[in-house]
Amino acid sequence: LLDLLEKDMELLQNVIPGLFREGDKFTQRMHLSRSQSMLFASQSGVSKRQMNVSKRQMNVSRRQSMLRAKSKSYISRSQKMLSRTSSIMELTSSRRQRGQLGNEKMGGDSAAVAASFLKLFSFLGSTKPIVLAMDDVHYADASSMEILKLMAHTASTNPMKYSSSQILLVLTYTELLEANKFAFKTIKSIKSFQSHVHYLHVKHWDIDAVNALVASLVKADPEESLPLSKVIHKKTGGNPFAVSQFLRSARENGHLKFSSLTYKWEWGDVEQLDQQATVSDNVADILAASMIKLNYATKCALKVASCLGHIIPQDVIVEYFAEGYGEESKQDISGLREEGLIELLEGAAEAGILIKSTTQGAYMWSNDRLQQAAYESMPATMRNELHLNLGRLLWELGLVRDEEWMIFMAATQMNKYAESQAKSCLGNEVAELNLQAATLSLNKGAIYPALELLLTAEKHMGVGDRWKNSYELSLDILTTLAEAKFRVGETQTAMDIAVEVVQNSKTHDDTFPAHMIMLQCVVSGNDRNYDMGVERTLFLLK
Repeated sequence: LLDLLEKDMELLQNVIPGLFREGDKFTQRMHLSRSQSMLFASQSGVSKRQMNVSKRQMNVSRRQSMLRAKSKSYISRSQKMLSRTSSIMELTSSRRQRGQLGNEKMGGDSAAVAASFLKLFSFLGSTKPIVLAMDDVHYADASSMEILKLMAHTASTNPMKYSSSQILLVLTYTELLEANKFAFKTIKSIKSFQSHVHYLHVKHWDIDAVNALVASLVKADPEESLPLSKVIHKKTGGNPFAVSQFLRSARENGHLKFSSLTYKWEWGDVEQLDQQATVSDNVADILAASMIKLNYATKCALKVASCLGHIIPQDVIVEYFAEGYGEESKQDISGLREEGLIELLEGAAEAGILIKSTTQGAYMWSNDRLQQAAYESMPATMRNELHLNLGRLLWELGLVRDEEWMIFMAATQMNKYAESQAKSCLGNEVAELNLQAATLSLNKGAIYPALELLLTAEKHMGVGDRWKNSYELSLDILTTLAEAKFRVGETQTAMDIAVEVVQNSKTHDDTFPAHMIMLQCVVSGNDRNYDMGVERTLFLLK
C-alpha cells in the first residue's frame, strides 16, 4: 500500500503539474492568436465570415480560460490529497515491517476511516487502475474487517459515484474463516451485497494447470512435460502447496536436474520417479523434511519466530538469545548478533520455509501452515516458556524503546501463556500491560481488540476486593471498559460498569468519566431518554 502511495505521489507531484503547465502554454498561445486576429481585423478590415472565425477563436479562448480555472482547482485538490497521503505515510513509515496502519488521530469512527481510504483510492484510481488485495483475511481482527466491510459496501452500492475510478478489492481466505466469527460475519455480509460482488472458489489444480506450470518452469513444450506432470498431479492431487514442495524435493533428490550439456531441465524415467518419490498431505511431515537439513541454530531461531507472527522481528529474536532465555540459548546460538541471524534465516529461505521481501528486506513465513506446524512441533511446556519469556522481553523493550507494537505483542504473549495455566490470573502487572495495549488500540480506533484486552485485564486482577487492593488500576480498567462497551453498542453493560465505578470511586474527579458514559448511554440507542439526560446533566453541573 505504501509503495503504491509513493508512486502515485510521484505522479501527482511531477507528471500532472507538468501537464497543466503545457495547458497554460496552450492557453497563452490562444490568447496571442486572438490578439493577432483582432489586430489584423482592425488594420485591414475583414469579411463577415472572417469575423465569425475570430469570434469562434474567442469562444475557444474563453473555454480555455475556464479550463485553466478548473485546472487550478484540480491542482489545489491534488495538493490537499497529497498532503493527506503524506500524513498517512509519515504516520506509517515507522511501522512498515509491523503491518500497523492507523494513527492516534483517527479515533474510533470506522466509517470515517473507511470513507477516507475509499476517497483516497478513488482519487488515485481515476488516474490508473488499483487492485487492493487483502490476503488471509481469516486472521484479521474485528476492526479491520469492519473497515473492509464498509469500503466494500460503499463501493458496491454506489457504483455511479465511483464509476470514474478503477478499483478492485480482492479478499482471500481459507476454511479457517469459520473460526473467526468477525471475519466470517463480514464475508457473509459482503456476499449479500449481490451487485458488483463476485465469488470465486479456488479449487486444486487439474492436470492441465499443473502441466502449464511445469512446462513454464522447465522451459519445455507442454506435450514433452505432460508425462512428468501426470506423476506430479497423481502424487499431489493438484494441491498447489504440495506441487511446489514436490518439485523442490524432486530437484533436491536429483530426479529433476539441469543439464550443463544440453542446457535443459531433465527428469529421466517418470515411472521410476512415480515409484520412488512421495509427498505427504501432512504439513508437519513436509516441514520436518524441509528442516532436517538445517543446522541446530536455525531450528532454534525458527521455533522462536513461530511465536512472533507472520513477519519475523529480527531485533526481538536477537535480544531473546542475547539475554540467554531458554535452554536452547545455552549452546552455540547464545550471543547471536543480527548478522548471524540473517545468515540463519537465509538458510531457512533457501529451504523454502521463509521468503525475503525484496523491498523491505524482512523475512516472513512462506506459508502460514508452515509457521503453525513449526509452532506445534514444540512440546507444550516449551511453547509456554517461550510465550512467558517473550512477553517479559517485549514488555521491557517496548517501555525502553517506546515502541507501541512491542506493547501489543507483549500483551499477546503473556495472555497466551495465561491460557495454558490452570490459574489464568497473572496479577496486576499483566493487567496493567493489557490496559496499556487496550488504550493504544482505542486511540487507533481498534475497538474490538481493545475490548478483548480490557476483559483480559479485568480477569488478571482476580476476584478479590479489587477496589480495596488495587483502586487506581480498577478505576482505570473499568472506566475504559465501560467506554469500550458503549462504543460497540452494549449500552446496558456499559451502564452497569459505569454504575460500579461511580459507587466505588473516592472523589468526584474519579466519578466524572463514568458519569459522562452513563449520560451517553441514556441519550443513545432505541431507548434513549432525553429528559433523563437533562436530569443527569443538571446533576453533574450541581
